[in-house]
Amino acid sequence: MRTRKAAAAFILGAALALAGSPPAFPADEQTTLQAISRDTGVAVETLRERKTATGFSYGNLRMALLVAEALRRSFEDVTAEFKAGKPWHRITGEAGLSLKEVERIARRHRETP
Repeated sequence: MRTRKAAAAFILGAALALAGSPPAFPADEQTTLQAISRDTGVAVETLRERKTATGFSYGNLRMALLVAEALRRSFEDVTAEFKAGKPWHRITGEAGLSLKEVERIARRHRETP
């Protein structure tokens, strides 16, 4: 009987301790977000929030950020176009750019102080 009470107390204590801690994210997600952060210059926490808000895959999240940066448009505008069914190559093509050029432009913007 005492063992059950001790086990219940341990479980309750662990549950209470976890309730106050921030959510844990898988190492894969953290690593992926860090890589996207390096590519885009956007903080990991901001990336996490935008991924949750948009429901985008990591690839689409990265592309939305790069396209917005290269076209000098807001993330929200670019995201709205993509969600309306316009593919990335069409969004960039309308601005006269290829996806490879978007990558280069975004990289250049980050490297320029």
